Amino acid sequence: MDAYDRKKLAEQVKARRLAIGMSKEKVARAADVSVITFRRVEDGEPVQDAKLAAILRAINLGGGEDVSVTSKTSGSAPSWNTRKPEGMSDEQHKVIVRETEEYYRFLIERASQEH
Repeated sequence: MDAYDRKKLAEQVKARRLAIGMSKEKVARAADVSVITFRRVEDGEPVQDAKLAAILRAINLGGGEDVSVTSKTSGSAPSWNTRKPEGMSDEQHKVIVRETEEYYRFLIERASQEH
């Protein structure tokens, strides 16, 4: 992922976090990563794929909603809870869901190739 893609993803992660009303610390705890790692994601800096995937799952939870994630080796995309947070436009929500699913597919494919 290049710097442009990281910056674009950073904006989406921050928008989603704010839309669901979670602090950076709460997301980091939910993702089981350090606050420093989470801040790196929101700053558009590189982090390990596994940690990024954990963060993406955590912000999709929206404060405890369940998300079904398939095995990394299955090659299929996760089943996301796509409930739109209050205050988010329909268009912004569609973009975030689509791009998150595309990136998550990429992470799954990449992890499968490493094994």
